[in-house]
Amino acid sequence: EGDEYDDSFWEKKIQAGFNKLFGEQKPLRAEDMETRMKELINKQAEESEKKLDEKIANLTTSIQQQQTTIQRDNKKQKKQISHMFDQQHQLLLNLTVGLQASLLQMHENIRDIAAGTNIRLTYQETPRIDFHLLIKKHQ
Repeated sequence: EGDEYDDSFWEKKIQAGFNKLFGEQKPLRAEDMETRMKELINKQAEESEKKLDEKIANLTTSIQQQQTTIQRDNKKQKKQISHMFDQQHQLLLNLTVGLQASLLQMHENIRDIAAGTNIRLTYQETPRIDFHLLIKKHQ
């Protein structure tokens, strides 16, 4: 009984089971395996490069969209700032016109008061607010 189940018996039995499932296979050569491995590695590298290229393209598109959004937001902010400066300039103009009118009234009142008395006015000029002159003095 020990002889009929020796190593050769089990080897044949295993080989027969394999052949039944997969058919008879030729022995593999080292050169063939090396070629197959290189082909597989090259194929995997190509797939990886494709995926990387897709990711780079998606990232580039995303960056371009973000840049467009930032540029649009910058234009919007510049318009808002410009509008704010326009409002400030208008406010300054309104204040200047009002102040100039008040100074002129005060000057006329002082001149009228001085005309009724013997007081001589030192400055005879009509007061005028000149912001350009004020800005030049403070620079």
